[in-house]
Amino acid sequence: MKFFKIVSFLVCTAYCVQCALLGIDFGTQNTKAVLIAPGVSLDVLLTPESKRKEVSGLAATFDKDGKIERHFGTHALASCVKSPQSCMLYMNTIIEGEEGEIQKYQEQFPGVAINKDNHGLIRVTVKSRDGSKEETFHIEEVLGMVFNEIKKRAEQHWSESASSGMITKVDDVVISVPYQLSAEGRLRIIDGAEIAGLNVVSLVEDGMSIAIDYLNRKNEIDSADEYHLIFDGGAGQTKLTLTSVNNKDGKPAVNIISRASTKSINGEIFTSKIRDLIIEKFDERQGKGLLLRKDARLMQKLWQIAERTKLILSANTETDVYIESLYDDNDFRCVVTREEFEELLKKERGLLGELVDGIAGNLTLGSIVLSGGSSRIPWIQKLLVEKFGEESISKNVNADESVVFGTIMRGAQLMGLKQRFQFTVNSERTLKYWSEELQVSESITVSGQEEEGTLEIPGLANTTFHDFNVAYEKEYMFEVPESIDCNSTRYVLEYGADLNMYLICDMGEGKERRHVLIRHHRGMNEIAKFSAKEKLRLLDHSDEEKRLLSDMKNKLETLIYELRGVEQNEAKLAELDELLDWLDYESGDATFSDVSKRYEELHGEYRVILEGGPSAALDTEEQDVHDEL
Repeated sequence: MKFFKIVSFLVCTAYCVQCALLGIDFGTQNTKAVLIAPGVSLDVLLTPESKRKEVSGLAATFDKDGKIERHFGTHALASCVKSPQSCMLYMNTIIEGEEGEIQKYQEQFPGVAINKDNHGLIRVTVKSRDGSKEETFHIEEVLGMVFNEIKKRAEQHWSESASSGMITKVDDVVISVPYQLSAEGRLRIIDGAEIAGLNVVSLVEDGMSIAIDYLNRKNEIDSADEYHLIFDGGAGQTKLTLTSVNNKDGKPAVNIISRASTKSINGEIFTSKIRDLIIEKFDERQGKGLLLRKDARLMQKLWQIAERTKLILSANTETDVYIESLYDDNDFRCVVTREEFEELLKKERGLLGELVDGIAGNLTLGSIVLSGGSSRIPWIQKLLVEKFGEESISKNVNADESVVFGTIMRGAQLMGLKQRFQFTVNSERTLKYWSEELQVSESITVSGQEEEGTLEIPGLANTTFHDFNVAYEKEYMFEVPESIDCNSTRYVLEYGADLNMYLICDMGEGKERRHVLIRHHRGMNEIAKFSAKEKLRLLDHSDEEKRLLSDMKNKLETLIYELRGVEQNEAKLAELDELLDWLDYESGDATFSDVSKRYEELHGEYRVILEGGPSAALDTEEQDVHDEL
């Protein structure tokens, strides 16, 4: 199996004895992570519930003292059902700050307030159930909390796997992103990672990651170009990447030829269709569908039920949906069929067919590589089989984990870590521009989309640039300032996660003056980042205090039950029951010191029993009887 080649593909070089690299597939709905570190097997990091993927986001509720309590994973999903106004899931759907996406997000999570100010800052506000308390986070802070949780999980896993005495600190990360993610979105991800204390080695487009993973798992690679279509059906969008692979110089290469995507076909839309279908069936029977839509808690509950229903319909033609106490304490049951579901997707089916035809054309494809949860939906697979044949559907990659493995491999390559599997990546972007002054149309090729660089451009005034942000087509018009006192001028394009256009003025004597022509989203400034890091540190400290208090309460409870099993003195048993009642009903305001003190006192009082076992308890009972006599 090629997977074993991945497991052994990397060893840290001599200069990097304790280096580590964290790879994150930051999906719309779920997040996967892989850690490369000495002594650690290369595999997906498990969640606290031992699952291979984690929900993307968190929930933030308020305790009785008004302090923030953060919930990740399945605990976040549970909190979102009980308190929709605490829900901060699926944040990467709004990181570009598009008004339409923000509006759609608030329709899905009506209890959470999303605001974008004139400076492009996106703020997320969560509230308590009664609305008396609220807390506002920058979206970069939300991303930082998510990445920090993954980082802590990675460091804990490394610490448990590595030899004693090894420093297990993760500093570097590589993160997958959609190819069309704007500069603003990319910078927000980078800022979020930096808030979490991570240095971003690279942002790798997910189509490229899948291609790299496929290339690694392919048994034989010919010298001639072989074309493959990567179909990535995600929760937020469907992305197609046309690639070619070859082995012309004894080194496997993957070439990104073209890309296409649409947000009109995605897992969230499919889930929404099923939720609407369930509400429609409920409305037909009880006429209260509109009331359901106005209840944020019920809508979130129905969303999770619709999500499960969608998964079941991928393997079954129908499923029975049962919802306890859906409305007015009345249960609701209905049957949802795959045929009903697919009938709602006629428009999406036609759109997907056009998208596939547009990118694949008349090319002879070696295979169709499926990735993403939505690629399992039967009507999607049927459409691809009708167009390319069943034999074209590749089974080489894991649809859920291909992105994260390809991402970590690309990151390791960029870091210069030693690998057994060597490969090259060719991905070019073209920036087109039109000069009114010279009446010419030119283009600039930027190679290696993950890498940063600087390009000098001919001194052209009155120039229109297309695709300037290398994300989606836009036009930017700029003119040279009328009076610039300098020896010579040149244009400079800085590209990477952020792209900026400058006019550089040569002042002589080695001095330059930079005029900003186009500047994209600048991201958070250093002061804001420092403040966000401090905020995250305080939240981490608060969470740790609560964890220690909870552990101490559990420790005291365990001790009480242990002693109740051996104590025979009725008066002592009554004291233990009284202490247990305090722990269950009156310890809400207790501090760690309070609980720890009671534990130490109880442990000290019963030290003989704890060290001597049940016989010691009997000896104590006999001594009490002797004293009474």
